[in-house]
Amino acid sequence: MGRLDLVLLGQSGQKLLELTAETTTVRDLWVQTLEELCLADQAERCEEDSKSLKEKLEKQQEKQKEQYWKDRTDELEKRRREAEERKKKIGVIGMKYTAQAMANR
Repeated sequence: MGRLDLVLLGQSGQKLLELTAETTTVRDLWVQTLEELCLADQAERCEEDSKSLKEKLEKQQEKQKEQYWKDRTDELEKRRREAEERKKKIGVIGMKYTAQAMANR
């Protein structure tokens, strides 16, 4: 392997490609071109992964929001029923107790 050789290795370390350039300028051009191709592909994959992650987060936030409003609605309904029960217990005794029940809501 000399200064004019270009060797591409796979992830497991096996030799995929071996080239010998006529000059170091040609070899450097090959290296630069391969880096640009690989980095562009990597950037696209990164962008796709980012979009996918963003979509998942948005779906998760939407589910959390739906659950929050469901729980909130259930809690308000429960409080309304409890207030109605308190009003029934007081009955028709008078406006004073009705006003107290309404104020405690």
